Amino acid sequence: IADTTTFLDWRNLTKNDDANVYPDQFGFAVTGANRAAIITNVSRALANVGGHELGHDLGLQHFDAYGDLRITPATYANTQGIQNTHVMADPSTGAPDAQLLNTLTFSNLETAKLEYGNGLKAVTPASDTITTGAQAASANAFALNFKKLDLSGDFADNVVSGNLAAGADDWFKFNGAPQMLLTANTFSDRNVMQAARIANSIDTTLTLYAADGVTVLATNDDITFNGNTFNGGNVYGTDSILLNQVLTTKSNYFLKVHNSSAGAGNYELFVAANTPEPGSVTLFIGMGVSGAMVLRRRRKK
Repeated sequence: IADTTTFLDWRNLTKNDDANVYPDQFGFAVTGANRAAIITNVSRALANVGGHELGHDLGLQHFDAYGDLRITPATYANTQGIQNTHVMADPSTGAPDAQLLNTLTFSNLETAKLEYGNGLKAVTPASDTITTGAQAASANAFALNFKKLDLSGDFADNVVSGNLAAGADDWFKFNGAPQMLLTANTFSDRNVMQAARIANSIDTTLTLYAADGVTVLATNDDITFNGNTFNGGNVYGTDSILLNQVLTTKSNYFLKVHNSSAGAGNYELFVAANTPEPGSVTLFIGMGVSGAMVLRRRRKK
């Protein structure tokens, strides 16, 4: 139905991205419908596909559709199709063509990542820099400094650049709270990134630790999903994600990014910590960026 003719552009750093939408493939929107319904269905389908492809141009990926606060480790095995109510859903997430006739919304994760699209607002969230090798142990972990984002209101951010030698680690720390939902996502896979904007691809592993820096709470090597199953099924890439991990205590927590590749390279880390409250949602965003790296990938829906 549509495809991006360049690649996926995380943070919208390339200004000449292009995307095509092919309305001649929208037969599902016109079969058996009266004229008024056809106009409504085709208009909605075009808007949804256009929004999906624009999301790619601004850096969003299909797995971001699972970034709904209702999808946690307890529901990974059966997400009940929640991901397919969001803009970045596609057949790989189990979405049928008919979903394009519905009103789709941005997931929490999609909205958070859109904050980083260069040029979408007057001031793009700033970046911090870490020194290579300086945070190689939990005792030297880099403290994520959460700040409010302008557009999302409840969002806060932290951007960090990093590089890892073969077999090396980068540690990060943050303050957690009971029922906080933590999402952490690394990006480095050359098959996902545009090669021109990543010096070296590495295979990352993400691990979440308790306050002692020893007790493992969650770990992930590759991003996998298939329809209503998240963290299982088809391998999307060698990047890593911890999606909506539920924290249980008010304390410090640690994140470790490990390079399991044979050589050095760059990676990008995005961290989102959300504390749902009655009548409101507070989402804290942390994000790491390695140099001029980009999430870019040709998409075909």
